[in-house]
Amino acid sequence: MKNKILYSLLTISLFAFSSVFAEEVVSNTTDTSITDYYTCMSSISIEKENAYINGWNKYTSVISSAYTKRKDTIASAWISSTDKTAIQKILTAADKDFSQNLLSAQKEWKTIQSDAVKKFQTGKTNCIKEFGSSSSSTTKNNTISNSLNSLSREDLIKKIEELTALLKKQQSQSTSNNTSSTTNNSSSNK
Repeated sequence: MKNKILYSLLTISLFAFSSVFAEEVVSNTTDTSITDYYTCMSSISIEKENAYINGWNKYTSVISSAYTKRKDTIASAWISSTDKTAIQKILTAADKDFSQNLLSAQKEWKTIQSDAVKKFQTGKTNCIKEFGSSSSSTTKNNTISNSLNSLSREDLIKKIEELTALLKKQQSQSTSNNTSSTTNNSSSNK
């Protein structure tokens, strides 16, 4: 049981030391080019999404107009003629016109999507040329790992022992504070 507690304490201490040390390394390695790169990527991503939104609005407007035109043509065909053959010709022409409008809108939508992706890729390339890639953040993470790996086993053990001693000290202070507050509470109750 004592071994499990000691092992848990040492493991927790190691993780606590690692996270504190990692925060120090990250805070000491600020790189504005990473921020500029992410800002640039955000900007071109917004442009791409806005192109999609505007293209979709245009596409749906054309589709809506095609449906409205077909509805009006069909309604007027039934009202304006009693000749079934004439009505059938008008309905067939309305369907053909509607299909052509749909195909035209679909082609335009695909062109809009393709152009948005091409602009995004060009913008991404420009961001990388100007600010570098996000690999700088990977370098930060590698710096943390390398710093931890560069510590000798003895240094890690010392740090763990220091943290363990500190933890025990805090626990004993916490226990003594609880004991004194309990004593104060019991004496005030008398």
